[in-house]
Amino acid sequence: MKIISLKIINNNEQIKDMQVKFIENGRMRKRRILIGTSLDFEIGVFSLCTLSIKDKDAWKHCSAPVDGGYHFDMAIRMSENYGHLDITSFTKILKKKKRKHKSDPEFQKLVEELWEKDVDRVDESAITLNWQGKLEKKQVKDISPDPLFSSVDEFIFQKPIYAALLEMYKENNFYQQVCEQEPPMNEQRREKFVKIWGLITDSEVFKLGYDFLRNHGKTDKSFDEFREQMFDFWFGTYSRCEQHENSEPLGSSGFEHVFSGEWKHGTGVEGHHNWLRYYLGEKAGEINYYGYFVHQDNNILGTFQYKWKGFLKRIGGFFFRTSPAFDFTLFTVCSLTHPGNEACHFELLNTKMFVTSFKMKCNNGTCLATSYPGLY
Repeated sequence: MKIISLKIINNNEQIKDMQVKFIENGRMRKRRILIGTSLDFEIGVFSLCTLSIKDKDAWKHCSAPVDGGYHFDMAIRMSENYGHLDITSFTKILKKKKRKHKSDPEFQKLVEELWEKDVDRVDESAITLNWQGKLEKKQVKDISPDPLFSSVDEFIFQKPIYAALLEMYKENNFYQQVCEQEPPMNEQRREKFVKIWGLITDSEVFKLGYDFLRNHGKTDKSFDEFREQMFDFWFGTYSRCEQHENSEPLGSSGFEHVFSGEWKHGTGVEGHHNWLRYYLGEKAGEINYYGYFVHQDNNILGTFQYKWKGFLKRIGGFFFRTSPAFDFTLFTVCSLTHPGNEACHFELLNTKMFVTSFKMKCNNGTCLATSYPGLY
């Protein structure tokens, strides 16, 4: 065998994907080999992929993400030749292509209308942020000595919608530990959320969201019927607990997850996607800000890392300055029209953004599991 050339096809920090050209028995051949993987890794992947083959003579592809936006791919084919079983395999590293999203001009128009009609939006001058140290991907380290919020003009908390949310937080209506059963939503418990719920759903931004959903065939219910349906959607309970083998405590809801936040032993902070909730925790000394991953100069959105009461939020983020009604409406519309990972995309203040949202089964049928914004 004579090697003609070696060429690196894809290269991340741990694994190199090399193409080898060589002459064997007078014929030019090409093969891809991986440099940097262990024998245990290759045997393990080969075995798992081979055992998953269902049809002989058909190629089976097994892939998994690796660092740097790449995918490891193994192709295996099993065939019989003259009574002998032959297995052919190829491995390679593929650069993951960014998913292209279809534009939705009507949804973009809605977002702009929600922003304009958000009368409870906080003026940019009312909040000062101190982003400090920039974290690298996968880094977990406190590189910022000061809090994220330098100052907030708390005069804005006199607005009814913020006063109601503050009151709800002070009442401690949720159990932060996901493995602790939430109380049933009876009339007495529902009364605790009547004020904030009414202010959110009576807002002009929520009514704009309802009109959009109705005009696009996502609901045929009257406004009052839809509002009741959304209460079940946001407050219906389900389990995120993985500690109990014989029972699954209904310790979580979409509203708690997004607007209040929760934590799970072993995984850290979950949810916690509201700027006011974060600010109050930081002010009380419950949150230690570590640093940011990405943010925009307009300070409308960012992703960052912190600890809340000793639980790590590895990558967190939320809108700054938007009202509870804006967040609630945008997340509702996204979850009903463009659910999925980074599936609801739009521009705000000349900044490209997305909302990730997922639904799950709950005691009320189907409920919101999570919804949060991010930056492209």
